[in-house]
Amino acid sequence: MNLLKTTGFTLLAYALCTQSAFAIAETENNDDFTSRNILAPGILSVEGQLAPGVDLSSLQPNFSFQTALTPDQVISQTITGQVVSTPFFAAIDNSTSGVDTILGVFDQTNTLISLNDDGSPLGNGLASAIGGQVNNDGTIKLQVTGFPNETFSTEPGSHSESGAFDLNVYLGIGSLADLGYGDVDYFSFTGLTPDTAYKAEITSAEFDTTLGLFDANGNLILSDDDGGLGSLSSLTTMVDSTGTINLAVSGFGDFEFLFGSHIQSGQYQLTLTAVPLPASVWFLGSGLAALLGLSKRKRRQP
Repeated sequence: MNLLKTTGFTLLAYALCTQSAFAIAETENNDDFTSRNILAPGILSVEGQLAPGVDLSSLQPNFSFQTALTPDQVISQTITGQVVSTPFFAAIDNSTSGVDTILGVFDQTNTLISLNDDGSPLGNGLASAIGGQVNNDGTIKLQVTGFPNETFSTEPGSHSESGAFDLNVYLGIGSLADLGYGDVDYFSFTGLTPDTAYKAEITSAEFDTTLGLFDANGNLILSDDDGGLGSLSSLTTMVDSTGTINLAVSGFGDFEFLFGSHIQSGQYQLTLTAVPLPASVWFLGSGLAALLGLSKRKRRQP
């Protein structure tokens, strides 16, 4: 999905906000896109709280593998003799090295089922975690590689990551949601003027935040970690033809907004502010993206 929708050149004059910045408190159980808080037109600020979750590091894994990754390497790990269809959760702990991993789950034919980049609550926020079910032959097949090698290629130049990590596997748990893990808050701000630029910003928080922007189908299209003040998050986007901006607030480590895969908690305030654009400026969509400083992912470096 294109974040910026243009037809040829578009001329934008100053974007003036006609909505009043009334604040409202979140309604709980807004932990996924489907159950998001849909805010009435005119509401440009919301106050919420992330609830603390279970600390995964306090749980004993059923299997734990200590190994190290080298550039261009893909590490395979197979667990055998398990009950078919048993749910499992695999999480990498990169605390010793900070290595940036990608973790994949494979079926009994070694076909990739799913993968994850930064979903682990263990380590520095760049480790991976993913859930699945035991294969029909009683195996759990996992592979670990380095970012950005999402194809699990061993070709030269596929990734440059290196460092030690632990791969922990927990049986009977399919996701962090099964643990009642951390919290994610989803919101839709409505009644906005199409083709207007807005800055979405965590203006205050008692924890290290992440902020995600989603399309109308709930797909993550833009995220930010520390783009605001200190460890707070901020991003800028254009309002599409629906007049709606969809956002989610989570904690550091949860860059993919996966069931609150973080250990942050506390109160926060999320605010939308119209961004004035210089009059008589002609640009293409990509030019506007550069002007507003948009990117697909802003990450904290180890």
